[in-house]
Amino acid sequence: MFQWYNDANTIVWKIGLLLIQEIYQELERRGHYLGTSKTSTVLLHLVLYANQFKNITKEELEKIEARNLQLQIEMNDFILLKYDNRRMYLLTVRKYLSAFLSYVVNHTNWKSEKEPVFKEVSTLVCHK
Repeated sequence: MFQWYNDANTIVWKIGLLLIQEIYQELERRGHYLGTSKTSTVLLHLVLYANQFKNITKEELEKIEARNLQLQIEMNDFILLKYDNRRMYLLTVRKYLSAFLSYVVNHTNWKSEKEPVFKEVSTLVCHK
C-alpha cells in the first residue's frame, strides 16, 4: 500500500486487495448489473457496509479463505477513515479490507449479471 496525491492535493491510497476467484467474479457481476467497474463496485461496498458490519470478530475474519487474486484499487482518506477506529486484530489494512470485503459479499444479496447490461463510463466519487 502506498500513497500519492491527486490534483486537489488529496491523499489517495493504492491498495491491492486479495480475493478468491468467487468473490472477484461476484464483484464483477454486481458491477455488470450496476454498469460500473470492479473498483467502483468495491468502493461502494466499503462505503455502504462500513457501519453495518463493523463488529466482525477475529474468528469470522480468520474463516475467510486464502486469497489468490489481487484487485488494485485507489481510495481516498474518506473511505479509509471509516475504518480508522476499527479493531483489526493485528491484520494489515490490506488484509483486513480484503477479508471485510469478502465477508460483505458473502453476507449481502445484490442483483448481478453475467455480462454487462450497458457500458457507460462511470466514476464513484466520495467526498467528505
